[in-house]
Amino acid sequence: MRIEKICILAIGTELSEGQIINSNAAWLSKALIESGAKECWHLTLADDREQILTGLKIASQHADMLILTGGLGPTSDDFTREVLSTWLDKPLIFDPDSWTHLENRAQLLKFQLSPSQKQQCYFPEGATIIVNPAGTAHAFLCHRQNQPIFVLPGPPSEIQKIWETDLAQRLHQYLPGKAEQKLYRWQCMGLPEADLGDKTEEALKGSLFRIGYRAHSPYVEVKVWVPAEKEAQPWLEKLETALSPWVIVRNEEDLGSHLVQACQKFKRVRLLESGSQGRFQQRLAPYLTPSAFQTPFQIETLYGAPLDQNEIFKLLEKERSDELLFLSFCQASASSWLIVLQQGQVLQQEFLSSPYPEEQVSRNLAVLIEKTLLRWSEWLSHKLEK
Repeated sequence: MRIEKICILAIGTELSEGQIINSNAAWLSKALIESGAKECWHLTLADDREQILTGLKIASQHADMLILTGGLGPTSDDFTREVLSTWLDKPLIFDPDSWTHLENRAQLLKFQLSPSQKQQCYFPEGATIIVNPAGTAHAFLCHRQNQPIFVLPGPPSEIQKIWETDLAQRLHQYLPGKAEQKLYRWQCMGLPEADLGDKTEEALKGSLFRIGYRAHSPYVEVKVWVPAEKEAQPWLEKLETALSPWVIVRNEEDLGSHLVQACQKFKRVRLLESGSQGRFQQRLAPYLTPSAFQTPFQIETLYGAPLDQNEIFKLLEKERSDELLFLSFCQASASSWLIVLQQGQVLQQEFLSSPYPEEQVSRNLAVLIEKTLLRWSEWLSHKLEK
C-alpha cells in the first residue's frame, strides 16, 4: 500500500489547552518526511471521548495513515485505546506479555503496581503490539479497511525510542525509505523577508522548485525543496550568488555550534557576558554538554548594572594567559556591544551594532548575540588557520 498523506493525532488536554508544546508532532513529521512521506497533517485533541472519536473520523477520510500519540497510560483520562476499540468495533483483549513487561519495569524502577496499571495491557483484537523499551505502555498497530493506525504513548522520549528500535524499520513497507525531495535552507540576516523573497523568486524563476520562508528573529530562513530526481546544482549556485551578502549559515549549521567547536582547540575557555540578561548563555547551552565538549568552559553571566569598557579591559589584563581563551562583551548602548577576544598576547576587539531602535530590546539582543557568535567564530577560525 502506497502511503502519501499521514495525519498525526496528538491526544491530551495539556496539548489542546496550550499547557505544553506538541513537540511530538514536529519530531514525527520530520522523521516521516525523511522516510518518504509527502504530507503530514496535525490534529490536537483533548482527553475527551467524543473529540477523539470525531478526530478519528475526520482524519481517516483525508489521510492514508493515522498516528495517534498519548492517552495510553494508567489513569482515568487515558482512554485512547477504548475509543479506538469502539470506532474499530473490536473488543479490547488482555495481553499477558504486556503485564509481564509492566512487572519487570516496576521491579527495575522499584515502584508498586496498582490495579489501574492493568489497563495498559489491553489492545484491540488483532492489533500488533510494539514494545516500548523506555516506558510502561506498549505501542500498537491496527487497521481499519486497510488503513494503518499506529498508536504511541505520549512521552517524547518513549516515542523516539520506539521509532529507533521498531517503528522506522516497520514503516519501510509503507514508505519509500528516503525523502522524495531534499530541503535546502539558508539563514539570512540584514535584509527584510519581502526583499529576500524577491531575490529568491528571481534566481529560481523557471525551476519549478517549491519555495518557502520563515521569519525567526534575527533571521529570515529561505527554504527550497528539490525533487530527488532533479538536477539542482546550477539553480542552487544561482540562488547562492543572489543571497550570499546576507547568508549567515546553511542547512543544519548553527553559529553556537561553530563557536563551541572552535573553542575546543584551547586548554581553557572563559566567557564573561554582561548585558544579555543571560540569553547568550542560553544560546550556547545546547552545545555545552559533557559528551560534546571536553575543554573546561566557564561562562559567567553578570546581572544588574552591566560592566563598562574600562572594567572589561582591567579583567583582560588580569586574566591574560597563553592557556586561556577569554571572551567577553559589554553594552556600549542599548543597541550596540563591545566584544573582545584575548588569548595570550593576542587581543581583538570590535563594536557591533543592531539596526533597530533602542527600545526594541529583545530584537536588538537577538541580532547582537548572533553577530557576536559570528565574529568570534571568524576570529578563532582565522587564528587556528595560522
